Amino acid sequence: MNKYLSRTLILALIAGISLSPAARGSDEQPAYDGSTLSIDQSFRVFQMLDDGGSMHTNIFDQNKYWCTSTKDPKCDFNGPDVASRGYVGESVLPPCDSAASEDCIAKIEIKRENGDFSELTFEGYIPDSLYEKHIPADPQLNFPAGGAPSVWVEKINGITQEKKYLVGFDYNTNFNIQTKKFEIVDIRFNIRPFKEISSERWDSLWFGNGKSGLLYNFDPGVSMRATVHMTTAATGWFKARLKTPDISIKKLSSTNNIVTISGEPVSVPTFVYTKKRVELTDDEKTWVDFWGLNKGIATPQPGHPKVFEFLNLIRPKVNDIAAQSTTQWSFNSTPWESRNPCLTDSTQLMGIVNTNAMAYKGGTPEFVDGFLNYTVAGMHYMSDGKTPVLGTYDLLLRSDAARCLYGFSNAPISAVVSITGENGEQNVATTTLTEKDGWIRLSAYGFTFSEKTIKVKLSQEAPKKDAPATPAHKKSTITCVKGKTSKNFTAINPKCPSGYKKK
Repeated sequence: MNKYLSRTLILALIAGISLSPAARGSDEQPAYDGSTLSIDQSFRVFQMLDDGGSMHTNIFDQNKYWCTSTKDPKCDFNGPDVASRGYVGESVLPPCDSAASEDCIAKIEIKRENGDFSELTFEGYIPDSLYEKHIPADPQLNFPAGGAPSVWVEKINGITQEKKYLVGFDYNTNFNIQTKKFEIVDIRFNIRPFKEISSERWDSLWFGNGKSGLLYNFDPGVSMRATVHMTTAATGWFKARLKTPDISIKKLSSTNNIVTISGEPVSVPTFVYTKKRVELTDDEKTWVDFWGLNKGIATPQPGHPKVFEFLNLIRPKVNDIAAQSTTQWSFNSTPWESRNPCLTDSTQLMGIVNTNAMAYKGGTPEFVDGFLNYTVAGMHYMSDGKTPVLGTYDLLLRSDAARCLYGFSNAPISAVVSITGENGEQNVATTTLTEKDGWIRLSAYGFTFSEKTIKVKLSQEAPKKDAPATPAHKKSTITCVKGKTSKNFTAINPKCPSGYKKK
């Protein structure tokens, strides 16, 4: 681990990058960014990707021709070659102009410690040449307007704080040649803290016009809340980097919902593996080609189906040690849907899976033998090589989906959670379950990593049956005689009095 940190400092000095606190105006250090290591192109760097990804408004085809807008004459969406060109688009959505605006950011809020949420102020857009492209909306083609990620600031007693927040709200679209319209296939939202400096740096969130935004971690004890006007096409399942999440969904229009999501950022570990390009094994070269390069780094996607296979290759190379951790706050749709009809609905959002795991199953939990199973993975140790990495897992599931799975009534639900490793060993975690506003919220915190399956089994007490009524005791009549005297006696359990005999 130390060699990676040392190399980061050396490369930073080679590039003329100052890492001193004075250069940033505070003692707080920027969050780790592996692109510093990639300055030396004789090396290849492997590092896990931030879930939020980079966001750029664009339209392009399979030949990588970038359209300036939907009206670009070189991009004919009715042309004879439209099928072969395979147009895709991306729109980074702006803040809302009004309460009725659609596909926009309505509000960003922050809460510190035990205080209340307070609104951040929209400041503007980042001055980055990569993000300057603006594409206007085209209702006929169903293409939403897009621009650059937005900057939001916190004001305390009227003073703008140094740490700002870069907010990205993004629709990815494909052009459907049958309907002649763009269709939303992926939705991403993230909040990233940053501080602005007066120089351009490669290892930054953005740079341009002589400035850069350096990624920082969220302050301890902070929670964030985002309210967005989101397409009603946002259905199925979302994945997130949140802790103790909460969600509400209200109708805005026939095409948009008002979605509010809140939660604490999570600390997500990452590995760092560097190697000279000329020394890469065939396996390593294959993975470089498979993942591609972002700022010179081979960046696996945490929720990709092949990420577990990749981690098994890397784990012994880094001694099962996480190099660094960064705090993240994001939620993103997932293209992988469940085959279970109870967990699939094309008309509404079904659930959100939240974890700080380095890698996770990118789709929905699997319902197997009465359990909702979800797989996570990561390095076992923190950067000191001794302290175990502790995991967080939060599941938000629609109450009606849970009742559909198990055939439950409207009575309260409870849960049993087990966390099992590859070798069958059990991992202890603190778990809680609540149900509110039509959502079941389940949390499991404190488990350790390698590759683990989180198994959740919901249960419900059988309805109490009414105690059977005590059968009514019937009266009967007997005849008793004494000499020539005969009398009838009626009672529940009649007996002849003294001196009489039953006839």
